[in-house]
Amino acid sequence: MPNPYVIAEFGSCHEETLSNALRGIEVAAQADADAFKIQFWSSPERMRERRNLQTSGAYDLGSIRPQWFPNLRDKCHALNIAFACSVYLPEDVQEMARYVDVFKVSSFEARDRELTRTVAR
Repeated sequence: MPNPYVIAEFGSCHEETLSNALRGIEVAAQADADAFKIQFWSSPERMRERRNLQTSGAYDLGSIRPQWFPNLRDKCHALNIAFACSVYLPEDVQEMARYVDVFKVSSFEARDRELTRTVAR
């Protein structure tokens, strides 16, 4: 039986501070996770538009800041774990591909053909 691939899901638990996100990577490595995963969307407005919502609600907060990507990737690699990301907007895939080792498509987005095709490319 193959070993499971363990992803440490950090989601939006960083409370908008880089130090919390970096600490999350350390905890993931200590737990022998294979990957540390964040969530990223560049625009709460686009999230609202794509999901046909009146307000962006939780999408106003919680996304990792793009300027953190190099630090998060480098910390993951220094601790020998993969840097992974759930991406929600097709236009964000190319930017994230420069940094992440693994993409994850969330269950909610699995039917979004534009997004899944973009991630697959």
